[in-house]
Amino acid sequence: MNTYEMEGFLRGQCVPRDLLVNESNAEYLVRKLSEIASVKAERDAQQKRADALAVENQAQAAALSLISSCYGLSPHIQSMCAVDTPTTDAALATIQAQGVEKFADSEHCSQEAHSCAHRYLAELREAK
Repeated sequence: MNTYEMEGFLRGQCVPRDLLVNESNAEYLVRKLSEIASVKAERDAQQKRADALAVENQAQAAALSLISSCYGLSPHIQSMCAVDTPTTDAALATIQAQGVEKFADSEHCSQEAHSCAHRYLAELREAK
């Protein structure tokens, strides 16, 4: 629904397609707002799952690299074990940036630490 359609709905000049039978305008708006809230909650849950998978993926790549180097495998085998994870690296940089932003915005952050945090944020954003 766009602004024009919302104006018409609020003035009683038009009816939305998904308005249920015997549903009042207030009930309709409450239903739509609760749908939006549930979609946002689902999006946040999906983002948390993606973040957890990125961390797990990075740990597995590090473990594989460590195992291949510990067993003295040939350089050819070690190169096959090296895992390039640019998407995971970008996701981890985003997670780190969120943590630095929270720190920089906190009241416990001195002015010097604040400027240092913003320099680090710039480096993290370049890594993406």
